[in-house]
Amino acid sequence: MPKPPKPRNVSARSTQGVTVFEVARLAGVAPITVSRVLNQPDKVKEATLLKVRRVIEETGYVRNQIAGSLASNRTRLVAVIVPVLTNPIFSDTYQAIATWLAKSDYQVLLGISGYHAEQEEELIDVVLSRRPDGIILTGTVHTDLSRKRLQAAGIPVVETWDMTDKPIDMLIGFSHEEIGRREARHLLQKGYRHFALIEVDDPRGLRRSDSFIRELAQNGIAPPSSGRRSMVCLPCIKDGRDWRS
Repeated sequence: MPKPPKPRNVSARSTQGVTVFEVARLAGVAPITVSRVLNQPDKVKEATLLKVRRVIEETGYVRNQIAGSLASNRTRLVAVIVPVLTNPIFSDTYQAIATWLAKSDYQVLLGISGYHAEQEEELIDVVLSRRPDGIILTGTVHTDLSRKRLQAAGIPVVETWDMTDKPIDMLIGFSHEEIGRREARHLLQKGYRHFALIEVDDPRGLRRSDSFIRELAQNGIAPPSSGRRSMVCLPCIKDGRDWRS
């Protein structure tokens, strides 16, 4: 069997890399056989399979996913956009999504929106240019242009962590207003009448706290207003700990 090509000088690296044609030449097979080894190994004789895989390992060949996606119209990429990763609820969500998608041979493309619809719009533009097979968003507040692009993309879109009467496609979430209302009712039923409020400065968090305050007011309770009784912080453990100190 011909010797595999020598490793290329990194400083003069080609933009092409080892190609399927090089692998086929070194293995003494046709390029279509290499493609079958990669995509339909059960249709290749064992001896040929081992020979091609050995060349792939020796050369460090990596399949061209872009070319493959053009042929199959699938990229096996799912984009996930979250506001931050410093908040465990979003990092845990991302980890769970990535873990489950990996079981079906999908990879995740992650974007961080920073709670800004305009920043999310830029991310969506970049993400859709990669032609993902689907996209998972945090929340339901998007710019008009983002909604238009997502609706025109023709791919599954899942909005999470919120509720709306007009989802772009699929929706998995809950009412933040109802959470705030039920929190207040629960505490009032327990007999509490003096409250302090720590809230986060993002649209969903503010809707929870506004609903909480409205429920207090409807029950004749003056809402927390300022100083030690009310503060806005970033949604992370350290901020809560600092407030307590």
